[in-house]
Amino acid sequence: MRKRVVLTIGAVAAGYALLLTALFWRVWLRGQMSGWDCVVEYWPDLVSQIHALRHGEWPMWNPYALGGYPMLADPQAGLFSPVNWLLWLGSVPFGDGAWLIQAKVLLGLWAALGGMHAWTWRRTGSHAAAVVAALVYVLGSPLLVHKNGALLWPMLYLPWGLLALERFVAHPSARRGAAVAAALWLMGTAGHPQSFFYALVVCFLYGGFLVLASPSPSPRAVWATVRRMGPGLIALGALAAALLAATWLPARDAVAASPRAHRGLGYVLGGALERGHLRELLVPGLDHNWQADVYVGMLPLVGGVWLLIAARRARERAEVGFWLAVGALGLALALGKEGHLLPWFATHVPGFDLFRIAYRHKLVFGLAAAVLAGDAAAALLAGDRARWTRWAWLALAAGWLAAMAATGWRAPAFAAAAAIAVVAAAPAWTASRPRLARATRWAAAAVVPALVLADLWHAGAGKLAILQRRPDAKGLVQLAAMSGAADTWRYHVGNMSSPYGGTVPFHVAFQHDVREWSGYINPIEPQRHADLERRAKATPAILAHFNVRWFAGHRKPPPGRTVAPGVVDIDDVAPVVRWYGGVEVTSDAQLLDALAATPPSATVVAYVEPDDVRGVALPAPAADGVVPAPVAGRVVSFARNAMVVDVDAPAAGVVVIAEPYDRGWTAELVGVDGARRAARLFRADHDLRAVVVPAGTWRIVLRYQPRGYVALVLAFFAGLAGLALAGLGRWRWLDAVPGGPR
Repeated sequence: MRKRVVLTIGAVAAGYALLLTALFWRVWLRGQMSGWDCVVEYWPDLVSQIHALRHGEWPMWNPYALGGYPMLADPQAGLFSPVNWLLWLGSVPFGDGAWLIQAKVLLGLWAALGGMHAWTWRRTGSHAAAVVAALVYVLGSPLLVHKNGALLWPMLYLPWGLLALERFVAHPSARRGAAVAAALWLMGTAGHPQSFFYALVVCFLYGGFLVLASPSPSPRAVWATVRRMGPGLIALGALAAALLAATWLPARDAVAASPRAHRGLGYVLGGALERGHLRELLVPGLDHNWQADVYVGMLPLVGGVWLLIAARRARERAEVGFWLAVGALGLALALGKEGHLLPWFATHVPGFDLFRIAYRHKLVFGLAAAVLAGDAAAALLAGDRARWTRWAWLALAAGWLAAMAATGWRAPAFAAAAAIAVVAAAPAWTASRPRLARATRWAAAAVVPALVLADLWHAGAGKLAILQRRPDAKGLVQLAAMSGAADTWRYHVGNMSSPYGGTVPFHVAFQHDVREWSGYINPIEPQRHADLERRAKATPAILAHFNVRWFAGHRKPPPGRTVAPGVVDIDDVAPVVRWYGGVEVTSDAQLLDALAATPPSATVVAYVEPDDVRGVALPAPAADGVVPAPVAGRVVSFARNAMVVDVDAPAAGVVVIAEPYDRGWTAELVGVDGARRAARLFRADHDLRAVVVPAGTWRIVLRYQPRGYVALVLAFFAGLAGLALAGLGRWRWLDAVPGGPR
């Protein structure tokens, strides 16, 4: 028995690997890959992490993009994701090329196929139905639209979470609660806050349904079920909190300091589906807006309605009704204002006000469609429903085909729907003849998944083709002209042409550990960086105050020398380290005006804002009122999470370090005698680090060590230890529940 299970699992895993190989044939034969954000953000994230680990550093701070930002606070970076860990290990023999992100995409899709198969097989006992559900989930338009983005990554692990949740509610225990926590860890560290929220919503709704749909739904019975779940819920909550806190608590703080901290209904309701887009439930590709596609084929919706009327038990009918309601909810939310629900949810239900692009809620619909497709396929292929139900199936299918013909003619989709309708009904028509019925079931079990695959593959062909060429060596010529870009000077990319960053693509900074101030904008871009970028569009020269020496791709860069194609080198640039004998306290708007109006060589004071220096003992103005000339310091060492600089201060003053300020950075002064003293680090010149120093020669040691982060990491490893303890012993994850869908 064990051998048979192992062989079955191996065959399923290998089959889905071959399917992905075929679906993404352009990756192998045309040198293409999942592109756009994958190339300029998600692959560079992996490269940056790998480089940090090679140097013995944990990749908390990334100094090579956006001037510098806390990578630990970016959930899309996936620092605590086990998939990332596998890729880190893979980089040892295979390097850090673009294969990393393509492998991450394909591993996620493979996990989704396997998870939906495992969950559906456990619920139905039918591998054919499990294949149908897996195909509808991954190849259905709601999910396939996002194959090049991190949005879908948490949803790819959702079927495993629902499988764990179902087992936990059926037989609550601390061990099964730990399994649910493990699934939440996979989803929560996979990469995207929005789809993780969707996954949590689905888990919450399904968990509630499973509790309320118990054999005895009286309040006393429900309360008894909840009490039995107590130890498991404690294990689930404790482990999930430990495993996810290190990802989401820093992200919460970073988002609060980003442009996304300010949202409204316009932010939430934008990018919604239009009612006309729902025609593509019937027929794929009616317009050129492939992002609005919702086609999942005939089987999920027709099969769901058929199951609702053909159910043999109230429990089965309740579950079908639940998933139909979840699918309808996903579509209504995706319609934004036209769906009427999202405005109310965004106003009254925590979480729904956090995210943009309303049509993304269709991911919830896509999951429900996959569940309904699998359950309907299992019931149809079994052929054991009441005789009248076969006529009901054919009537519903005929109605669907008529609606397709009236909506917009697509011969392949119509032919696939007609064939599925006939073949899926065949087992019911031969049920009275056992030998023929068995052969018919076997044939239908092979043909129906093949028809579903052909239908969805054809409908999604355009989306599967949306790939881009693998990155080439573009940018290396420009880098060769940027001597000192590793730790002395920065560069700034002034355009977004494709692939993002046309003159020096944004991913070049990550790949080669060079200092860039622009960077591809991710969700945790600091507000201060965004403000400066807006100002720099009108006045690029202001960036010289931020140690930017090279301007790449700017339409009107400051005067300078062209040193590489599209790259201008300017002379008057503020150094990384500079001592100022004078300080001017002003507002941020006036501060930026002063920087824009004055070149670095003519700037003799450090500009600070009142709130940033409250409690700081700033140096007193010179007695004669003459502000001394600034003095440049020296960079002794430059790393991701630490930096050491030297400065010879002729008098008490402020040292400004041209690296972005963040509360996680600390400073220490070391005198020539080796004596150390803590120093207050504060913000100056809009968004740079600054520290007050007395007269003399000083070494300033900067370290990035956010308060509480060590405790979060220790809690994470404690959570891993808890999972390991819970995982000891024998597991029977895929034991089937006889009797078909519940």
